[in-house]
Amino acid sequence: MHLVASILLATNAWAQLPFSLDTTFRTSIQDQYVNSLALLSSGELLLSGMIRFPSDLSNRGSARLLQNGQRDLTFTDFTGGGKLTPWNDGYYVGVGQTLRRLQGTGQLDPSFISLNAGPYFLSLQGGDYHAYPDGGVLISGKHTLNDPVRGFVGNYNLIWFTNTGYLDTTRVHRKGNGVLNKLKELAGGGFIVSGSCTQFEGVTVDGIFRTDADGVPDTTFHSGVFWGSARDYLSLPDGRVYIVGNYQTSHVPNDTLRLGRFLQNGSLDPTFNIPHFTLGTLPNIGGFG
Repeated sequence: MHLVASILLATNAWAQLPFSLDTTFRTSIQDQYVNSLALLSSGELLLSGMIRFPSDLSNRGSARLLQNGQRDLTFTDFTGGGKLTPWNDGYYVGVGQTLRRLQGTGQLDPSFISLNAGPYFLSLQGGDYHAYPDGGVLISGKHTLNDPVRGFVGNYNLIWFTNTGYLDTTRVHRKGNGVLNKLKELAGGGFIVSGSCTQFEGVTVDGIFRTDADGVPDTTFHSGVFWGSARDYLSLPDGRVYIVGNYQTSHVPNDTLRLGRFLQNGSLDPTFNIPHFTLGTLPNIGGFG
């Protein structure tokens, strides 16, 4: 969606340039997909996904490509699979049901532990994550906490960690009766989330709902989504939000939406002409982000 908007703006603002294939760049990836990528300061390309080269006996979660597209054989880390999020001079990356932090070269950052290495957390079902400027992270999904001293025992859906990867014992972790999948921080603060919960923190919620910055459900927002899920969001400064996915809402119960624009109270924006198009099959990355 961002790419389409950028292309349209560029086309309108400048004379159209030829869009030709760069024959100096070629990869030897033979299977299965790249989920996320980042251009490193070295000019190399860091890939995350389910990737296999001809010499591989199994899929790798990450790879680093030279400027001509060939695999950098000096890069041997397999950690990755999910989305890459820049942070300082490094990256966060989804790994199965959890996440790790990488250095600017793509190798693991040893100053951020595997979340399961902490004493209070056990990953179950991955969802999404958000990285804060200080390096702390918020994850969604459905995971088990065992912190009886602070009263967090059982399955939780929004869980905070410090910038070293340990459970943040200063935060109130949040739970519902299902799984939370796609998570996005909103322009005005707080988060919009999608999942299978019908109850969250004791409040009845729709399939897509909004929380404040601490994860408390916002009862002024009602998307009416009763089936399906979101794949991505684009938050606008005025409180509206675009939601991309495959879902149904009580506002137009007979339609399956792939793209909608929602007002600050969660109703569909009547000034937005909802496009009707089919959604192709997307890979199931089977884990975080």
